[in-house]
Amino acid sequence: MSVTIPASTATGQYYVLHVVDPLNAVAETNETNNVTSSAVSVGAARPDLVILQPALQSASIVAGNNLGISCLLANQGSAAATASTTGYYLSTDNVLSSNDVLLGTAAAGGMVAGSATPSLALVLIPAGTATGSYHVLFVADQASAVTEASETNNVVSQP
Repeated sequence: MSVTIPASTATGQYYVLHVVDPLNAVAETNETNNVTSSAVSVGAARPDLVILQPALQSASIVAGNNLGISCLLANQGSAAATASTTGYYLSTDNVLSSNDVLLGTAAAGGMVAGSATPSLALVLIPAGTATGSYHVLFVADQASAVTEASETNNVVSQP
């Protein structure tokens, strides 16, 4: 059975009481064992922006050339998200760090919970980029403008 927590309920810890014979309609030998409880935590509804289907127009990245990038920006959270920016970085690994090179951004408008929108960009690989293996990092909410349910799932790597 599912129950609905009223939207006006303040965030915090609560208990759901499970009551057998709540109207005391049945005469029992022990009336003190009719209630059990379950702890629940009520949190605020929040958006959760993630990257889906990251894709590069070409597997061969050439310094000084443009690279087409696409993905879906999705809000898998339980509340609407305000406008945000998707960032694209060139990285030597699959972890976003201060050493990574910002290639470009794409603006995204507000998104209702459960929605997704395409994000497309044409970025320039810097002319001085050394030959080697790189990852392109796709970063949802690149400027951290949206307070999300999870801030740890915003980066996806495409080798």
